[in-house]
Amino acid sequence: MPWEALGATLSEVEGPILQPIEMTINGRKSSFRISGIVEVTMTSLISPVTGAESEVHVVYPQGGFIWNDGDVGTTSTMRINHGDLTFQYPGKWAAYAVAEWTNQA
Repeated sequence: MPWEALGATLSEVEGPILQPIEMTINGRKSSFRISGIVEVTMTSLISPVTGAESEVHVVYPQGGFIWNDGDVGTTSTMRINHGDLTFQYPGKWAAYAVAEWTNQA
């Protein structure tokens, strides 16, 4: 898991896309990019009261489907442009987490 469940949400797959993936792993300041196709940059939530960065976690004590402890932020950049799929969705929910996925029981 979760490959079996995630795969069931797709009706077709296009690819593979053989392009370099640029990644910056830095908690709520993480980002990834495939040039000309997808770009996502995460940033911290900002308190509307104090203007300070807020640290918010979604924690699943018995283990979650995707992660156990997700550090919540927002997207400062979120755009995709590939084939018929083209959109921008900045300023929306995002989470950073270390995921350990396996297909082993």
